[in-house]
Amino acid sequence: MLTTPFLRQQMLEIVRDQLLPWAYGQSEDKRLLLLQPPLRLPPDVAVDDRIMPASQMQRGRPTPGRGSFTSYVMWPKLGLHTIPFAWLGFLYRGQADLRLGATRSLVSGPQGEGKVHIVSLEAPTFFVIPPGVPHPDGSRLPWERPLHLLRQPPQMFWIHVSPAGLRCHIARVNGEIYQEECFLLLGDENLITLARLLIAEISRPQRFALIVEAALLTLLLHLQDALTNTEAEAATESHLFLALNAGEGAPPAPNVLIEAALHFIESHLNWRTLSPEAVADHVHISASHLNRLFKAELGFTVKGYIQNSRVDLAKSLLRDSDIPIAEVGFLSGFFPPSHFTRAFSQAAGCSPKQFRHANRSVPVATPAPAL
Repeated sequence: MLTTPFLRQQMLEIVRDQLLPWAYGQSEDKRLLLLQPPLRLPPDVAVDDRIMPASQMQRGRPTPGRGSFTSYVMWPKLGLHTIPFAWLGFLYRGQADLRLGATRSLVSGPQGEGKVHIVSLEAPTFFVIPPGVPHPDGSRLPWERPLHLLRQPPQMFWIHVSPAGLRCHIARVNGEIYQEECFLLLGDENLITLARLLIAEISRPQRFALIVEAALLTLLLHLQDALTNTEAEAATESHLFLALNAGEGAPPAPNVLIEAALHFIESHLNWRTLSPEAVADHVHISASHLNRLFKAELGFTVKGYIQNSRVDLAKSLLRDSDIPIAEVGFLSGFFPPSHFTRAFSQAAGCSPKQFRHANRSVPVATPAPAL
């Protein structure tokens, strides 16, 4: 029997088997942390403060990072950056050391030296990194001690709360390599609202633990629902399964294959590795055969259809949101930004900036006149 797409299935297993049992637990030492300087953490969470020399404080050019949205500020030598949105993280296995800037600028001394906090975490721990806090950019291992002291490599589930939706991915350490994989964007407005509610509650100076835990549990239950196949997805999978097994040697109907392929493409447009081969694997036929079906039924190759769909998604985001153009390209599956500008201009006949200016539906805030 066919299962849910592999990407959603991995996410679903982590939420269902790791996050929800932890959230339902009644343990008094449940760690739900706000990683915002000045840090106020439980005594069992170790924090090591380090002064970084001015030579390490050079700022890099803001650019989309490793699996991240556009940075406000980057410190490439420190492996840190800041972004305009919040991160939710869950360390569900192993140990991790997270670098955080002690201030938003990192600068703490007269000679331009900076200060960072090294927060040592043990699984299971859920944490929130608010917007603007310097945090790891994914370019280095989340481990600040000798590697032989690493008892179990960390595995983390990350949720990035952006205006376009919750962008989830899995991160793990493999040897001496930090891997970020399984990126998935969930554009459900209810999820965005619940995530913001959680961030607001945990950031209150006098927060109530029960309210924070209730907000987190509500978010996780909705996240589980969003990751579970909808009836339409289940029906598509069921039709494909029946078509693939209808009679001995009977080929599946072309329209069923195309329907399943289109559904897979629409669900994975922001997946960087989406390719004709990946789509063909999903519907269990060769890429060349799927191309022939697409050309006959739709007039496009699979690659051309993916490209057009990404451009249409980018147009929608440019027209209906204030998301920065580089992030629009990333959310639409284009990487690097130069490729997005080139592909969009070829398809739309104008640059993304020109398209937004000509088709804008989101009003731009203007400053009030001086009195």
